Amino acid sequence: MKHREAGQVGTWPVLVIAIGLLALGVFSYTRLTVATKEASDLQLAADAAALAGAQAIGKSAVDNAQSRIEDAIRAERSTVELWDSGSPAAGDFAGRNDAHVIDFHYAWVPDEVFVRVRSNAVTESGRREEAEARAEVGVSPLRCNLPPRPTPTPRPTPTETPTDDPTDEPTEEPPPPEDMVETGSCGVITYRVIWWGDGTGVRSVSVNLHDFANQITPRLIS
Repeated sequence: MKHREAGQVGTWPVLVIAIGLLALGVFSYTRLTVATKEASDLQLAADAAALAGAQAIGKSAVDNAQSRIEDAIRAERSTVELWDSGSPAAGDFAGRNDAHVIDFHYAWVPDEVFVRVRSNAVTESGRREEAEARAEVGVSPLRCNLPPRPTPTPRPTPTETPTDDPTDEPTEEPPPPEDMVETGSCGVITYRVIWWGDGTGVRSVSVNLHDFANQITPRLIS
């Protein structure tokens, strides 16, 4: 009897240790699961922000192309950027996923949106974690080089033939120089500029966007 009781007493420490190890394992697994989900959610926030930023940049380029190219040509600027910042859209989508954007920039060459986000709440690691993502707009370039004002053809000076006959008709003025036409392109966008023949400025600008909008296909890139 005493031997049996001694055996039972000896098993209690083993059981306590086993239960403790099991509890520790469950606790560790739970923390790992939570940490893994937090990391996944944070990466989702970064991906969503990058895609939203790329989408906003592409949409702004479609909306702006006609007016910005025409305005730049009329103002005789040599370059024009078609896009607006995608940062507000990126921030909005990061916020929907419990994070906020701490870094956003877009490089039109090589067509890359970069986003870094930080979690709003302290994570399982004991700090606010960060994640980053990259996306492309899907069409390039979104910046155009524009032609300079062409050199007008000099207008010929009328020459008068000396005469003593007062009934002679006056010398006719030469016709005005013909308008100058130039065409150019910015990726799939083409434009046609008509300049006044005397070089005083732009007469008209027409911009053909073709299927520019269909070229915009934002996607995540590694």
